[in-house]
Amino acid sequence: MSVVAVLSDLEGWLARHAPRTHAMVNPPATPDQLGALEAALGFPLVPEVGAALRWHNGTEEDSGGFELVPTFWMLSAESIAADARRLNASAAAYARDEWSDRWVPVAADRGGAYVLVDHGDSPDRGRVFTWDPESGEGDSWSSLADLYSELRAALADRTPLLGCTYELVDGGVEWEDADLAD
Repeated sequence: MSVVAVLSDLEGWLARHAPRTHAMVNPPATPDQLGALEAALGFPLVPEVGAALRWHNGTEEDSGGFELVPTFWMLSAESIAADARRLNASAAAYARDEWSDRWVPVAADRGGAYVLVDHGDSPDRGRVFTWDPESGEGDSWSSLADLYSELRAALADRTPLLGCTYELVDGGVEWEDADLAD
């Protein structure tokens, strides 16, 4: 299923089941915002990233808004550009051999970890994975469509995602560690 189809399903699920969370996602990114992001990155976005930003231009962490995956808030085009610049500068300053300047953050948590999409010119182009500065790469998916499909299934079937389950609280999705859930 295409990322656009999965996002459409997610949109409907959020509107029906989690209206508070649905109301907290930003409006779609504009063509100017997407162009500014590509200019800041210095290369075109993987089509799925552009589609996701045209769906909703992220949500801010402090809004309590929609988490792309448990604990990771979707980043706006502006935040992606700023975080990519900071991550690339940090990697250069600390000579991080495992870092690629073609890894683009699409979601972040409060502890400095990210969900990244590989924009390199390799067979891994479009691969999505979690990453943090302490332990490097974590969970991965072959594409944003696969990640969003897992998210959609976790929401619809109430199955764990990244070891977390959710509750609907006052019309909002709230993730918690599956081992701590009742």
